Amino acid sequence: DETLAHARPHFIESYVGLSLALKGLNTVARDDAGGAELVSRGLDLLSKSHYEVFHPLVLTELARVRTRVGAHLSGQEVSTLLQLNASAVEHWNSAEVRRNLGEVLLSQGEAGRAAQLFADAADCAERQGALGWALRTALSVARSATDRSSQRRSRQRLASLLQRFDEGEETADLQAATLFLASGKT
Repeated sequence: DETLAHARPHFIESYVGLSLALKGLNTVARDDAGGAELVSRGLDLLSKSHYEVFHPLVLTELARVRTRVGAHLSGQEVSTLLQLNASAVEHWNSAEVRRNLGEVLLSQGEAGRAAQLFADAADCAERQGALGWALRTALSVARSATDRSSQRRSRQRLASLLQRFDEGEETADLQAATLFLASGKT
């Protein structure tokens, strides 16, 4: 809201677009389908500004959030999302895009394909030094582990990544990882 208040009077369409998209994602995460319209309006403004660098991240995050609140995506929707990752070029957001896609596939019952995307996301995050996205991916892997061996390995990886953080204990990602490890859940 604050970015919107500052960007609109100065006609900074890309900031307005990104703000609307992010606000829409937050709205959808609260199980309000009306947020999808905000995301769409935001992405339209970003496209109009020739600033589409956020599209893969926003679209896969929207799909991940929708599936988390119970939506089932059609095969065509999933196929379209997977095309966002089809490029051989690695971008700054590739790790998170792949993790989001893995979460979507996992929710669709495609654990094998999800595991491959999680592995790709983890490799990408490590190459880029994106510790936060590596942690998110490790948490996704730990939550999806099914056998004892993979549960143990994924929990060890998650604990190892947590130890690399020297600040940010109050952030949602670090708290979620800490709670997951403390719960003993698999």
